[in-house]
Amino acid sequence: MLTALAVLHWNERCLPEQRSELYQSILGWLARSCEARPGRASPERAQRAERFFEEEEIDSGIVVRRGEHELRFWHLTFQEYLAARAIAGLAEQEQQRLLLGGTRPHLYQPEWREVFLLLGQVVRIDGQS
Repeated sequence: MLTALAVLHWNERCLPEQRSELYQSILGWLARSCEARPGRASPERAQRAERFFEEEEIDSGIVVRRGEHELRFWHLTFQEYLAARAIAGLAEQEQQRLLLGGTRPHLYQPEWREVFLLLGQVVRIDGQS
């Protein structure tokens, strides 16, 4: 994460103030850097998911292999940020079902706290676009 922050600061000359903007900037930088690799197949053209994930692990660094059959984000904050972006893209009724529905609503689960903090930022930023 420190490397990503340093590269982003070097390229942009400053870091975004909001975490959601920071994560968006880092993911954008990682995506642009892997797209620039000559001969890299796009996900749409990839014949096999395994090959695509191998390339992503090497090129972007966003996902990493943990053991033989497990992939994870290299830093939990990206998973939280992308979850917030996904929730922001849902219809309001689906958002409410996810946040407040079921016997144990996500809104009250401590492991979802960062996602919901980021969700507020994502919605605010996307509303300004």
